[in-house]
Amino acid sequence: MNTPENDPTQPTQLTPISQAATYADIGEFWDIHSGADYWDQMVEVEMTIDPAVRRKFRDGISEASLSRVWENDQDAVYDNWRDLYGVSK
Repeated sequence: MNTPENDPTQPTQLTPISQAATYADIGEFWDIHSGADYWDQMVEVEMTIDPAVRRKFRDGISEASLSRVWENDQDAVYDNWRDLYGVSK
């Protein structure tokens, strides 16, 4: 993994679950791991997202990523994500 050296666009410390030091490494970690495997290490957060930003972000997520993240026992509430986001099977 890369270590950021005075790069303000990168995390300032390793992330607790992935132990990644760059956003690219964080992305690579979550591309091959499921949040369901780390459920007990996660904390609940509350946030508000601007609808325009949400649409832009949603359009950039691949079907495979959504499937990997949302198709697990803990997140059964999202079982209809394809319908919610207009993704065909």
